[in-house]
Amino acid sequence: MAAFERLYGTLTVAATNIYIPIVKTGVTDFAVSADWTPASGDVKITKDGGTPANVGTLPVYTANLGWEFVFTAAELQCKQLTVLIVDSATKAIDDQFFSIETYGHASAMHHDIFDLQADITAILADTGTTLPATLAVIDGNVDDIETLLNTVDGKVDVIDTNVDDIETDTNELQTDWTNGGRLDLLVDAIKAITDQFVFTLANHVDSNTLAISGSVAQATKLKNALAGTIHGKVNATPASATALLVKSLTNDTLADLNVADLLKDRVVIFTTGVAQGHAVGISAQAASASDPITLTTTTMVNYANIAADDEFVIV
Repeated sequence: MAAFERLYGTLTVAATNIYIPIVKTGVTDFAVSADWTPASGDVKITKDGGTPANVGTLPVYTANLGWEFVFTAAELQCKQLTVLIVDSATKAIDDQFFSIETYGHASAMHHDIFDLQADITAILADTGTTLPATLAVIDGNVDDIETLLNTVDGKVDVIDTNVDDIETDTNELQTDWTNGGRLDLLVDAIKAITDQFVFTLANHVDSNTLAISGSVAQATKLKNALAGTIHGKVNATPASATALLVKSLTNDTLADLNVADLLKDRVVIFTTGVAQGHAVGISAQAASASDPITLTTTTMVNYANIAADDEFVIV
């Protein structure tokens, strides 16, 4: 007898119960309820070749259909259920059997059907719920991409215009920088002027002021005024409250600076050291270079901290 297929671990109902004919003993007629009354032990089942056990529900005869077999969910929790029909009393029917193969579960005989069913269920779930939402998101993303592409297209147009401008400027520069070009001639003119600079001291440009605000006379007056400026250095920290010990005094026009009171009433301006920027008057000057210059006051900031080689000018 061919095997039946039923859903794994699922109670059979009227639509899924199994109906088979059973032949009476010694004849070829099918048995009806008047021929055989099933008793406990007449119908046994074995799950996947295991130990036979009595079926939970004995079959009953249904006119025009045959003998109806009902199986519980627990009985169908196997790959193959074998049903043995053996009349234990004086035999009213011939011995026979049939088998049921299960599907729709990973532990069933036909689990591929279960996998297919699961896939179909998932597809239906996606089609009915997830897929529309996903498609809506995709549609929104496509709209965003389209908007971005339009924006990019606009920016590309701007970049293209800028590149054209750069190319135009570059072409102009190439023309300007050629020998004899506009920029080349400007650089040559600048170089002609800077070549006239004199550098007596490295990295310091010599300056010859010919006029101030267009006035040659004013430049001459400034020159004469600066000619009287005396440069000096401190010999050591002041020995007294008003004494300034001088290490050296120099001037481009005055040959002898060691004359008593030659510098009286002039002003000392410190150009380096802690007293830098401070000015103080001279009240007296000794006749020797080693003698101090007497200052009118020493209330300036940091006077007591004046050190050897601090520089000053006398104006």
